[in-house]
Amino acid sequence: MRFMLYNVRYCTGASAGFHLPFPGSGYLRHTTRNLRKITEFIKTQKPDIAGLLEVDGGSFRSRKQNQAQYIASALGHYHCYESKYGDHPLRALPVMNKQINAFITGKAIEHQSFHYFTHGVKRLVIEMELRDVTIFLVHLSLKFRHRQYQLRDLCAMVRRVRKPHIVAGDFNVAGGSKEIELFLGAT
Repeated sequence: MRFMLYNVRYCTGASAGFHLPFPGSGYLRHTTRNLRKITEFIKTQKPDIAGLLEVDGGSFRSRKQNQAQYIASALGHYHCYESKYGDHPLRALPVMNKQINAFITGKAIEHQSFHYFTHGVKRLVIEMELRDVTIFLVHLSLKFRHRQYQLRDLCAMVRRVRKPHIVAGDFNVAGGSKEIELFLGAT
């Protein structure tokens, strides 16, 4: 099985002038050209499964196109996706309510679940079950304390899975291997 994890950064790019004319303005740019480039790159890698972080689910910057659906369609794959924020107040903002994480897979999805941590802004855990494996996709909090609560809750989710499993995502572990060891010791 070939697995790919890719933070596509809403397909906004990462040029030298990304934050001009004001900080964060790059996140407001249209994404069509970069979406095509990223889709072509993913095609060349031929993943059986791709976990995609920071995907645009249809805001003005993607011209109301769900990037996960677009990529899945281009690859002839299945997909599942959900908002990163659950019931957090950020979800009321126009661009924020379209910020999602997603799985793209050529294998049939047997079951999908969307869990939300109780701590942090980025709360989503996507649990996707395929015939032979269960995969968890996360994008953890930047705040240390919130991340520790999230890792604890993630351990509890992973423990109940009986088939082989993968935990993937952006763990934002500023503490490096020490934080991951805490997680691995608990699983």
